[in-house]
Amino acid sequence: MPPKLDQGHFYGQVLKSRKVSGLILSETGYEPHARLPKHSHETAYLCLVRHGTYEEKFGRRTRSLAPMALAFHPVGEVHSQEFHDAPTRSFNIELESHWLQRVEEYTGCLRDGHDFQGGSVAGLALKLYQEFHRTDTASPLVIEGLVLELVGEMSRKARPPRQKLTPVWVVRAWDMIHSRFTEPLKVEDIAAEVGVHPIHLSSVFRQTYRCTIGEKVRQLRVEFAAEQLSGTDLPLATIAHQAGFCSLSHLSVYFKKQMGLTPSAFRRSLRPSG
Repeated sequence: MPPKLDQGHFYGQVLKSRKVSGLILSETGYEPHARLPKHSHETAYLCLVRHGTYEEKFGRRTRSLAPMALAFHPVGEVHSQEFHDAPTRSFNIELESHWLQRVEEYTGCLRDGHDFQGGSVAGLALKLYQEFHRTDTASPLVIEGLVLELVGEMSRKARPPRQKLTPVWVVRAWDMIHSRFTEPLKVEDIAAEVGVHPIHLSSVFRQTYRCTIGEKVRQLRVEFAAEQLSGTDLPLATIAHQAGFCSLSHLSVYFKKQMGLTPSAFRRSLRPSG
């Protein structure tokens, strides 16, 4: 039977750890090409990848995790990990049982494993990481509030889009946006491509995916920029242009709104520490 790691324990090196009101926050480091055997944890936890990439197998599924990916592991989930050719740094948030009971009434997202790439979920986790390094008297209160906000946002994102009578054309519009978000798309162009009126497209898209077309395009552009910031040394202005923003200042406004940091501060936050 795979080993179950005690609360506060991880394979790899625990670089820093802190306990706050039933939460254990820790930063862990892993060497390139490390392989972790099948194991589980006695405490449910969230893991934000800050640097590096790896594959994680759980049950019959495999997920690929890269910078700004957030994975939730329920109590007892058996998983194994294989790290790629760069050092990896992760930020972990362990939730004691009373935390799970506290939020179970409002969300079911902590019963099963989930993973999220970028977006508001990762942005909140990154704010938690920054607060993890602060030591003022208000920090524990801020950490509790951010964890509650993070779990609430996870619950929204983990809930699948509405499936009842979803028109094929709105799915085509979704796919088109995902494949061409760096282009100067217009609602009229997307509507013409899928064969509906622009007003009808905008209305049904928002009802189906709980965001506007413009919000989705900006989210995808910011996530693309985050990937480039973490994986390349390209100048910020070049990344802004490649992501589809008209200028670096335009990228900075939406990047900070979504991620909580400017692009340059975000790039610094992903550098390995310790």
